Amino acid sequence: MKRVYLGGSNGEGSTWRNALIERLKIEFIFPAPYEFSDTPARLAAESDRHACDVDLHVLTPCCTEFYHIANLMRESVLRPNKVVFSMLREDGGKVFNDRELILIEEVMLMVAETGGQPLPYSIDAIADHLNSLHVELPFNPNVIECLIQRDGPTVLTLGKRTYTFEDNENGDCVCEVLSSEHRQYLLKLPDFRIYKEDELPKPEFTYDEDQFIREWKTLSKMRYQAYVNAHIRRFVEASVKIRGIAAEKWVALMPDIGCPIPTGEDDRGHDQAPAPGEAYLNWSNHEWTAWQKKWVRLNAENFRAYVEAHEIEMLNAPDDIYDSARAKWEKLIKGQAWPIEEEEAA
Repeated sequence: MKRVYLGGSNGEGSTWRNALIERLKIEFIFPAPYEFSDTPARLAAESDRHACDVDLHVLTPCCTEFYHIANLMRESVLRPNKVVFSMLREDGGKVFNDRELILIEEVMLMVAETGGQPLPYSIDAIADHLNSLHVELPFNPNVIECLIQRDGPTVLTLGKRTYTFEDNENGDCVCEVLSSEHRQYLLKLPDFRIYKEDELPKPEFTYDEDQFIREWKTLSKMRYQAYVNAHIRRFVEASVKIRGIAAEKWVALMPDIGCPIPTGEDDRGHDQAPAPGEAYLNWSNHEWTAWQKKWVRLNAENFRAYVEAHEIEMLNAPDDIYDSARAKWEKLIKGQAWPIEEEEAA
């Protein structure tokens, strides 16, 4: 069962945790207040934080200590996959002023770039995200809920229990899983499902795909742009349907900025640039300039991923744009030769 650590502002009069707890289904740890100079209490709180599956940080006007922000920055670097964060403009009767809002927004953007997951600025949105991690078994009177099915046989161990998935009399590979915690864990994996799941509605996305979409679906313009630039590789590797949703959101928010998310697919479901004579050689200068805007501001890691995924566009780009891309590569990516020229020479 997943647990969340309710970290963040805890100054005098702060009420956001109580409001959030009323809405939560997922298990949580409510951190006890402590002084930063109280080393044993601080270490105990850090131990609780690291034991949780989700590390929530919420900054509010009741934040009276800078170490809350320092904690958020540190954890987003050390454990980015656990960190989710948000900000509330009002808490306990206190409100951020305009200057404070600007500073907090800058902190949020920096954390998003290091890998933490931003959430919308509301208690309801925070609760909805956390509750989405709480798995409830769907009820269906025609389903044997303790019987889990898999596409093929396997033997796996969860805790002290070993489960053997093998064919039953109907030729279906199943195993009885009596532990509700183990069932919930297995049902998050794409290969496992409740037996006779054909009587239940099929999910549009896998669990991991759904979580990925939730990370950016409700972000505002600036936060979405920062998120895409920081996670472009994840978008490139996503399914065509997800990339289509993401690209549609980009165009709706930023119609004047070229979208860096590719939307085409080849027969494997991944991107494949069209043949040079069929598209890129006929592009206008305006179209090439719009394409250049997709990568000109990417950081080193994301620019490398973009170049590797769009080699044919690079090869067919006008000389000035090609030279600009190569110069950016040589400036940002030390010790690795420009890959387009190497492949062309080969």
